[in-house]
Amino acid sequence: MAQGHVLRGFISGIAKHVTLVTSTNLLWALGEVAVHALSNIRALLLNATLLSGSCSRQASSTASEIWSHSLSGCPSFTDSDVNRK
Repeated sequence: MAQGHVLRGFISGIAKHVTLVTSTNLLWALGEVAVHALSNIRALLLNATLLSGSCSRQASSTASEIWSHSLSGCPSFTDSDVNRK
């Protein structure tokens, strides 16, 4: 039942609240498709979580390889001493 909005003691109007999309009606209308779609979203989230872990491992491995390659190009103290003579 709708209630009137009160403005200084007077009823100014009756508000109508219309929902744009009701999720229960949407899921009921889609039926089985909605259930499968929700399970697909869960599977995608699981895959994204697993892939994000592998991406961080790959980035860590790449960073350590870059660091070791950059250090291998740096001269050591013995090389500097040999080159001075």
